[in-house]
Amino acid sequence: MRKLIVPLALIPLVFFSGCLRQGGKGAGGGTQGIVISSFAPDVSVIPPGETVTFSLDVENVGDKEGTSVTAELYGVPFDGDYAWRCVGETTPVDSLYPPDPVSGTPGEVYTFTWDCTAPNVPTEITQEFYVDVSYGYETDATGTLMVAEEDYLKSLSSKERQEFYSTGGLKQLSVSSAPVTVDVVIPRPLILREDKSSSLTIRVIIRNVGGGKVDKDTISIKQGDIKGIDCEIPEEGVKLIRGEERTLRCSIENIQGIDKKAEVPFSIRLTYTYIVTSSATVTIRPE
Repeated sequence: MRKLIVPLALIPLVFFSGCLRQGGKGAGGGTQGIVISSFAPDVSVIPPGETVTFSLDVENVGDKEGTSVTAELYGVPFDGDYAWRCVGETTPVDSLYPPDPVSGTPGEVYTFTWDCTAPNVPTEITQEFYVDVSYGYETDATGTLMVAEEDYLKSLSSKERQEFYSTGGLKQLSVSSAPVTVDVVIPRPLILREDKSSSLTIRVIIRNVGGGKVDKDTISIKQGDIKGIDCEIPEEGVKLIRGEERTLRCSIENIQGIDKKAEVPFSIRLTYTYIVTSSATVTIRPE
């Protein structure tokens, strides 16, 4: 194990991950970030040797810009005696912009297309095409940690102390709309003792909520050695359990520069590649 020490006060945690193909039914077209709004052939039944055009519409419905958007068609034979011949786009789309809530502009949409020629099969057959869409995305979370000196709290009345503690340790957590979300659980305010020492355990919970898959279910973390929030991170990175969730236990120690009480801002940034899948069928019917 190695320690990750990240700063409090608007210094981001940055999570990185790569790209993995995800196949099969059940992945859906995504629900957050960049989603597959449509994937279909222009005709559903064709004779052998004829060409069908597949159209794939993707849309950014999240809060952040999507980057390096790619689409991969697979699921049917592309070589051998009964191979499909498909020609389509292979160049990644640099970016897709999110909706603009101020102007009311929806998120950017892009359409991928493939022209596929059916093989010469002797009997009728229905075949299923799959498409994976992968893209880079970010999740930003910002919040405020409640901090107070022990001597200051002693000077308050019982009612004032109760009001302070009733707010809990976390104030105003805001998380951007994205396929991976983050929650921060801070059970109580951070209390600085007379010698300015302090200690508080918090939980950072990462969840996959986008209806797709994070590359290899693994999120690695890169950050400099700065005092603030201290998390224990495995050398191989943070791996989502069953591709769904992971909780990090972190400690906050020795926050400096506090006079009486303060609301200390912090931020967390997750950066990852996300993959969503859809499918469509075509029937080859000899005449």
